[in-house]
Amino acid sequence: TPLCDSLPIVSESVADVASAETYGDFEYSVLDDGTVEITKYIGSAEKVEIPEKINGKSVTSIGNYAFEYCENITSVTIPDSVTSIGFRVFSNCTSLTSITIPNSVTSISGEAFENCTSLTAINVATGNQNYVSVNGVLYNKNKTTIKCYPAGKKDKTYKMLDGVKIIDDSAFDGCISLTSITIPDGVIRIGNIAFLNCASLVSITIPSSVTSIGDYALGFYLDHITYNYAKYDNFKIYCYSGTAGEQYAKDNGFDYELITAEKPANVTGFKVKSISSTNVTLQWNKNANASGYEIEQYKSGKWVNVAKITGNATTSYTVKGLAAG
Repeated sequence: TPLCDSLPIVSESVADVASAETYGDFEYSVLDDGTVEITKYIGSAEKVEIPEKINGKSVTSIGNYAFEYCENITSVTIPDSVTSIGFRVFSNCTSLTSITIPNSVTSISGEAFENCTSLTAINVATGNQNYVSVNGVLYNKNKTTIKCYPAGKKDKTYKMLDGVKIIDDSAFDGCISLTSITIPDGVIRIGNIAFLNCASLVSITIPSSVTSIGDYALGFYLDHITYNYAKYDNFKIYCYSGTAGEQYAKDNGFDYELITAEKPANVTGFKVKSISSTNVTLQWNKNANASGYEIEQYKSGKWVNVAKITGNATTSYTVKGLAAG
């Protein structure tokens, strides 16, 4: 009976393969809007150029898993017709060294480059309106979301850009060279498996601004024998009391240490140096113990940061664009 039950399933699988549309080394499907999605690469070339059109139809999408485990590929050229790069498209392309995102792309899955262990740079065409590359690291255009840090980069430390709010799913997956990562204050979400397989990362500091931490986000690795998530030994979390960081450490049984918030250093000699109808220049005395200064302005019933100065040598700042009152 089990053999008889299995026969229709085998038959359906063969029928599915037989009906797949192919163009050269690509399998594809035609979408409802008449454009083409690349569904699978079936070739073995090292350098792959995705066609801009197939049978006169524009290629607008690279579908989920399309190049997954294509371990021979060292480079991929994406045409300026593609708007969408799907889930785990280039996952485990372990020979892929660099890639350029064209102007046309409007959507990239966070896990698109998962475990690309040779990838050292993700470049973005300068005219792209949705994404930007900063030293080979992929961010959204306004730099509030870090999408992907290439796993093949050899730097041991990395400081994310100030202003980042979200660390995307799988953003640092497989970054085995990193021993230290600085998460800026202001980050509110750390995505699922964001730091998976970061074998050299032994500790991390989670700012109090973080309110959401995804599943298996920190120090976990994927056990390729059992294919389950496992914890790295001796991983430590530094966090603030009563925050998402502390809760994550407790929920997952990690060693953690609470951070005591430091009182800001005193600023003396604060005064208005000069003033005009729209600008005011503020001045203060240098504080040798300070690492920098921040200026806040009271707007619409709350304090808003208008300047963050790194280093204690700068002792004046001009606030511009003011209105009467």
